[in-house]
Amino acid sequence: MTSIILALVILTGCIGSSFGNAKITTNHESDYIDNNSIIHVFLYGDSEKIYTPSSSIVDYIEYFSESKHLIVSLNGKEYVHANVTKQLWNDFKNADSYGSFYVNNLKENTDYWVVGYDGSNGEKIKYEFIHD
Repeated sequence: MTSIILALVILTGCIGSSFGNAKITTNHESDYIDNNSIIHVFLYGDSEKIYTPSSSIVDYIEYFSESKHLIVSLNGKEYVHANVTKQLWNDFKNADSYGSFYVNNLKENTDYWVVGYDGSNGEKIKYEFIHD
């Protein structure tokens, strides 16, 4: 619960959204928080998913090219980052250490804010896939 509140505080500070039914303004203006504090993330475009068995903390990474969302699974929790460029994705997937790259480039970088995470209960974030 603390992590999701922190993520929402980061979101509020970065993009000026409020809680409730308010829209979160991202580059595609589709993610939002509902009245139950569940974050709805709209993923679209081609996706590329890479499993990372050599990493001790990163299970996999997945990038949605058009919506610019990056999902990073860390020890079973999926963290969703918005506004991720194709270049950052390419650098991440080619990194020598996925964990170090995540910590140094994404974890607390407000340019690629954390939209939310899907923890063990799976109730804080809902993915909605848009297909052309």
